[in-house]
Amino acid sequence: MKFTKRLSLSLLFFSCLSSSFSQETYPNELFKTDSTTWIKEIIKFPLGFAPNINYQGFEDLRFVKAGWGKMDHPEFWSYAFGWYIQTNKKPTQKDIEHNIKLYYDGLMQAVNKEPTFTVPETITSFSKKGKNKFIGTIKTHDSFYTKKIITLNTLVEIAYCTKQNTYALLFRVSVQDFSHEVWQKLNSLKMEKSICY
Repeated sequence: MKFTKRLSLSLLFFSCLSSSFSQETYPNELFKTDSTTWIKEIIKFPLGFAPNINYQGFEDLRFVKAGWGKMDHPEFWSYAFGWYIQTNKKPTQKDIEHNIKLYYDGLMQAVNKEPTFTVPETITSFSKKGKNKFIGTIKTHDSFYTKKIITLNTLVEIAYCTKQNTYALLFRVSVQDFSHEVWQKLNSLKMEKSICY
């Protein structure tokens, strides 16, 4: 729980650094979830810890509450996040790899509290899994808890929001293999149909 609070406070701090956007232009969130199962965070773009991700919009994060911050728990480092971005250009595999690298590099550097330690660069690798889906891995330094390199297995979905003429991306992430039961919980998380149609 201590780790969860630290992550939450870090993300709230980053959100304070973000620029504002009109609530009349964007929805307030991408997911509807049960607060007993998921921890919720909303952060505006541009992100304070990764300002070079050139998007406007917001990020909606949902952490698996039971074991997110417990290293010995099967749901450790398992969560999902969505990006609602103001663009009419469909994100490509290259865009995803590049922006996710910027995201985790910035996040882990911001969280790192060891002044003499250089956080290793994140390595991302994705491949197409369907028309609007990608599968891949994110190898990044876990500055939050283990202080080691971890591999995050990742599924990505891209949705076109017809009414708004923009895109939303859904990322499902876990240190567990795709065969692990935690993926049933992650895959149950869906974007609201009213957001992108």
